[in-house]
Parts: sequence; structure tokens; C-alpha cells
Amino acid sequence: MASAIIETVSEPAPARKLKRSLSEISPPTTPDAQQKRQKVSFSATAKTQDVKPAIAAIEKPEKPGSLVQEEVRLAIERHKRKDDGLYDRLKGVLAAAPDQDEALSYTALRRYLKAVTDQAYYMGKDCRGLLKACLACRWLEREEQIWVDFQRFLAAILSGHSTYLSAVMRFLVCQFFRTTDSTHFGTSAKDIIRRTFNSIKGLIRYLPAAESVLESTIRDVFPFHASETKGYVEFVKNILLLGEHMPKLQPEVLRLTMEKIIIIDAQLGAVLDALGDEYAELLSEQLKVDMARLLGDLPEIEEEVVDDDDNDDELVDDPEQKSKKALDAMKQSMLKVDAVLSLLFQHYEDVFNADGKNAATARIDTTELMVSTFATSYVKIKNSRHCQFLLFRFGQLNPDFYTAFTDALLKITFNSDEARITQSTAISYLASFAARGSKIDRDQVRSIFARLMHELDTIRKRHERTATGPDPDKYGLYYFLFQAVMYLFCFRWRDLLADDSDDDAADDEERHWLPGIKATFDVNINSAINPLKVCAPLIVDMFAQVTKALNFLYLYSKLETNKRVRLARVIQHGSVARQSALSMKSGGEAALKLDAHYAFEPYFLPTSKKWVDGLYTSFDLVAPPGMLDDESSDEE
Repeated sequence: MASAIIETVSEPAPARKLKRSLSEISPPTTPDAQQKRQKVSFSATAKTQDVKPAIAAIEKPEKPGSLVQEEVRLAIERHKRKDDGLYDRLKGVLAAAPDQDEALSYTALRRYLKAVTDQAYYMGKDCRGLLKACLACRWLEREEQIWVDFQRFLAAILSGHSTYLSAVMRFLVCQFFRTTDSTHFGTSAKDIIRRTFNSIKGLIRYLPAAESVLESTIRDVFPFHASETKGYVEFVKNILLLGEHMPKLQPEVLRLTMEKIIIIDAQLGAVLDALGDEYAELLSEQLKVDMARLLGDLPEIEEEVVDDDDNDDELVDDPEQKSKKALDAMKQSMLKVDAVLSLLFQHYEDVFNADGKNAATARIDTTELMVSTFATSYVKIKNSRHCQFLLFRFGQLNPDFYTAFTDALLKITFNSDEARITQSTAISYLASFAARGSKIDRDQVRSIFARLMHELDTIRKRHERTATGPDPDKYGLYYFLFQAVMYLFCFRWRDLLADDSDDDAADDEERHWLPGIKATFDVNINSAINPLKVCAPLIVDMFAQVTKALNFLYLYSKLETNKRVRLARVIQHGSVARQSALSMKSGGEAALKLDAHYAFEPYFLPTSKKWVDGLYTSFDLVAPPGMLDDESSDEE
């Protein structure tokens, strides 16, 4: 409705009898000797003007502090008598959004905060709704003094009602998901997080129980693996930063982060293994721009929102749409893992390169934390593709870390109480670490190789007399060890030579190997346990090619003989006939062979890959001279 223009017309004021003399009246405020009053009339034809902006610009009169105090007191008092009218109105005023008419000004909010602080003692468990409204008053976004006032309120409410501590801590921890600045008050996200940190530290300073509540809250609030990527990464970044401010909390934060991200990485690894390395590398290139945008190096792009409600039924059964959705989910997983590992690599790099009197202690504590997390989590999860490279990097660059890591792997490998799958994973890690780590020196390679060969020969001697053929169930650890030494030999054969000058020996020249290596391989290959029949065909084939190229062993006659050995038939005559029958149904003889997957496969995450560059050895760099050339010519 259009607003009417208020027109003013001046006319002489009517004379009236005064009870006081003119000298007792204040002088007129107008220059005219005779006072005039305004006559108001309305014109329907006059030019109209909207006066709403002018009305909105007029500040509402502020309630005096004493009135606010009484309002809050009465609201709480009546609420306890089940009269919630004033109580609900108070909650609505405190929780009002900045753009609502009920929104409180700076002065008004300070008065209300003082009032609820004074009444905090009376805010028992039945006032949880009022506490929630107070937390919702944007106190982290508003002026600094508002934040200071709120700290007094928190101290007052929690000192008398510690049951509210979990709710307050949850509210604070949820701020770690914040990715944007305050749009209404202009407070940066960085300042909001700073205030959040200081609030948490204040609670821990005055409430001893707050530290344990914080740990459990972080664990409860930690985002689900399918959560929105930017919020997930921001949460991890903020809890890592909080850990730096609170050293006692840091181990739990790091352990939790590593435990959570490896679950996503394992799911991602299973998909990448199925797709193949070429596709994974192509996808990694496509993600470089998305990763830069996620880390803030490039501006965000507003995505167009399309309303697909009318087409939902059609899309459910659309194979192309399903494929696109699966691809998008895989990309988001790659972005999450890449971003979080970038944060973890940087954190650990700072720890291991730090100076100062506490630096050595911090390195020891960090080493113990990473290795213990690996032993309890990583080694029990299959298909993880990238997270283990945290240990791969620092195991090569820090001697103490190397010792702790390899000792843990050997302990798991030869602990008879461990599950077979856990033992096999530990062997995979050990062999792959020694094979792929370019900074692992010759003495370290020889030490690991000798330990594995010794255990391998010990098991063979224990069972060879009674063995009637290959048996994956009975000799499982033996086969895992043999496959590990084959894999290690293919990558580090140069370190097993007795003389460095033998590296580039011609094909018809004999290389000199460390004592016992060739004989140990030969006796195990030709034993009744027959490891070449059970080990992964991919590893066996690579080993056969390498040993032939080096004139070390010739295995093809043995492989031809093994084609006539029925692995399933041999096992059916043993003690695990039932298991063999089940295996036959689920894939035949191939299902009884070992997996060719090793822990440190090629790294495909675009941003965090820089932490692995220069430390990772690919096979084409260590293959015997002429071997790959021969393969190329055979293909042609």
C-alpha cells in the first residue's frame, strides 16, 4: 500500500487566557514572535513516497538493564512453575537471527548476557532450552566484548551445572566445520576459530573434566566418511591446530585422524585397484585444479543448482547417472585423503625437523604414536593405498623411526598369536618398504632379506619331511615369506651382489652373489612345499624374468611342471578338504593362490605426492639391464 505524504499548513494559533505571565514561559524556539502550530491534512493525489526505510532506520528504544534483569528473572521463575510464555519469548529474543526484527543490538545483548549470567545459578537441567538459545546468539561472530561477556556466562553456568558441559563443548567443536566468514557481522572465519580455541582452553583451565569431555566430543563429532569434502578437511585442519595449542590432546587428535582417514583410503584403494593404474593416474591429473580450489589456492566456483525433483524416478535407473554419481564419490574421496594427508605430512615434517630442548622428546613420542597406530589399525586394514606413506617417508629419513617401524613389522610377522591375515599384511609392508624405499641403504636391505630367508628356511626344514605337496592353509606363513623375498629380490638384487662391479655385468658373465642366497632359493623352490605353485602368478612371473635376465635361476621348467599340479586336488587329500571345496566354488585354483597386492604401490594423490617424490623406486629404474628392452621387442 502506498504511503501518504504528510502535508503541513501554518495558520495563526487561537488566543487563550494564560494562567502564568509571559515572563515565566521559555522564549519561543522559532524566530517568529507569534507561535504557530501545524495543521495536518492528507492528499490522495500528492506524489507518494515509501517511508519504510526511514522507519527501519530509527533505532528501537533499549530496555534499561534493571528491566532486562527482571524480565530474565521472571522468565526463569515462571518456567519452573510450567508457565512458559515469558520463557519462550526470552529464548526467541536471544536466538533471533541478525536479520529478524527481534535481533538484539550490541547494548541490548550485553544486558541480556549479564542478566542470564546473574541468574545462571537458577538455570538447572530444566533450562537446557535457554542455554541453547544463549549459545545461538552469534556470540562467536559479534564484537569482541560480546565474546568476553559470554566467557563470564559460561563460567557461571558450568560452575553450578556441570551437566551442561557436553552441550557447550559440542557447540564449540562443531565450529571446526566452519568454512566461511560471518556474512552479517563481518568476522573472519579465522577469528571465529581463534575465539573458539580460547573458549575451549578457558573451560579446560577452570573445569578439570573438560579435557576428557573434549576428547570424547571430537570423536563423536568427527565427520562421517561421506561428509561434504570442504567441511571434512576444515574440521581436520582445526583439530590438528587445536592439538598444537594443547599438547596433551595432540596424540588423541593425531591417532583419531589417522584411524578415520585410512578407512576412506581403503575404500578408495579397492576401487583404484579394480580400475588400474593408468585410469588412476589420469584421474589424479584431473583432480589437481579441484585440489587447489579446496586448499584455497584458487577461488570457489558457484555451481548451478538444478531442480531434478521431477526426474528423480528416471535417474534412479539411469546407468549413466549411476556411473557419474560413483565417479563423483570417488573423486571426493580422493580429495579428502589427499588434503588430510597433506596436513599430516606437513605436521610430522615440522616435528621431525624441529630444534630445541623438547624436540628430541617430541620426535620419540611421535614415532611411538605413529608406529602404535600402524600396529593397531593400519596393519589390520586391507587395500589402504596412500596413508601408509606417512611411515614410508619418515621411516627412510629418520633412523630411529626406521628401527621402530621395522621392529614392529617383524614382531607382528612372527607372533603366532596374530591372525594369519595380519601376519601376511605385516610381511607385505616389510618387503614393500625395503623394496620401494630409495633411501633404504644396502646394509638395511641385506639385514631384512637375511632375516626373512632364515625364517623361510626354518619353516621348510620343519615341514619338508612330512609335506606331500603345496598346502596354502598349512604352510601359509611360509608362502607369504617366500613371495616377500621374491619381491624384494626383484627390486634390490643389486644390494645382494657380493661385488659392486657386478651390477653391469654382461649376460654371459657370472655375477657373484652373497653366500647362500642362490642355494637357499634353489632348495626352497624344489621342495615338496612348492612355493611357486601357491604364490601370486604376477610375482612369480616377474621373479622368473628377473632371475633369467641375471642368469641367476631358470624357473620356466619348474613352472611348466607346476601346470600339471592340481592345487585343489592336493589340498582335498589333506586336512582342509572342506575349505578347498568352498574355495573351488568361489574361484577354483586361483582362489587358493596368494594376492599380488603390496603395501607401497604407486602413489596417485596429486598434492600430497610431493612428500613421496624422490623416495619411491619404480621397477623400470631397477630392472636388470636389457630386460625391459627384451619385453618391448617381444611385444612388437
